[in-house]
Order: sequence, then C-alpha cells, then structure tokens
Amino acid sequence: ASRVQAQLASGVKLLAATYGAFAAVKNDGSVVTWGNPDWGGKPAASTKVRLGGEVRNAVGTYGAFAAVKADGSVVTWGDPRYGGDSAKHERALTGGVSQVCATYSAFAALRENGSVVTWGDDDWGGDASAVAKQL
Repeated sequence: ASRVQAQLASGVKLLAATYGAFAAVKNDGSVVTWGNPDWGGKPAASTKVRLGGEVRNAVGTYGAFAAVKADGSVVTWGDPRYGGDSAKHERALTGGVSQVCATYSAFAALRENGSVVTWGDDDWGGDASAVAKQL
C-alpha cells in the first residue's frame, strides 16, 4: 500500500476487497487500488480510463472488482474466472445500473428498470437463466 498511501490520506468514502487486493472509492469518484495485480490490485490502463472519476460504488468477489459509475455504467477488472470480464453483457451494463452485489465469484447488477444482469462463475450465481422469468 506504500505506493498509494498518499492517495489514501483523505477523501476515501468506501472500500471494497477481493482475496488479495483492495479498492478505495474517493469522494471525487476516483478509485485507488493496491494489492495482488491478479486479483484486481492493478487494473489495466484501459480500465483506469473507463473508471474515470465518476465511480459511485465498488464491490469485490474473490478475485475481481465491479464499479458502478454515476452514469449507471459498470466497469469490471480482475480475474475473469471471478467475474472480472463482463464483456458478454456490455450492452446491458453501459447504463441504467443502480446496484451491483457479489458472491464468491459472480456479480449481479440491478438495473433501474428492475431487471437483473449476472456474470461470472455459473456455479456461484453468474448464470441466472433458470430464474430469469422470476426476475
């Protein structure tokens, strides 16, 4: 955490964690990460650009993070086995998301229209097709 210590000295509004990394969302909407790069501790440069400075919330699975931005879009990073790759659902996650929750290795996003989008490991809730009609 020494490389980010100065950024954590003030203005942090919430923390999220994976098994080996942390993410701090600051009051200005920026995100500071540290820890094991394989578990989200060092997002790729393209992910940092997509995160921008408008993050409202972030949650973590065992090895990945999901952040909800002010525009309702979702940005994910970390190990794809634990939900770090949401590209398959990109269209549904580009806006209109109000909340994201996590299990051990999957995420569920609640959209403003009341629908739910899931991704990650099917065995941990990443596939909600069996209950889609109930959602």
